[in-house]
Amino acid sequence: MGISRERIKERTNSYKQIQNRPFPYHALISDNQGNPPPLCDTCKTPLTMAHIIIVCPKFSTARFLLNNPRSIEEALSQQNSDNIFKFFKKIELDKKL
Repeated sequence: MGISRERIKERTNSYKQIQNRPFPYHALISDNQGNPPPLCDTCKTPLTMAHIIIVCPKFSTARFLLNNPRSIEEALSQQNSDNIFKFFKKIELDKKL
């Protein structure tokens, strides 16, 4: 009695979904209650992952790790998959988990 092809495919797809999730950090800025995100200390605008990764001047020097992306898609691309974690570590976002 082995594992069926469907079960292998299901597990593989499940693993890929987990693996492809860029980070669990969104939980830091979302309460999952539908409330607006907190405001950025520097810019006083809603604190979103796009703001942290692309816009906020507070993190501009750390963006070199991501090759200064112009969009969130570029920042989270397969090419930057290792670099995004280095970026979060550089800005110390990893310590807030």
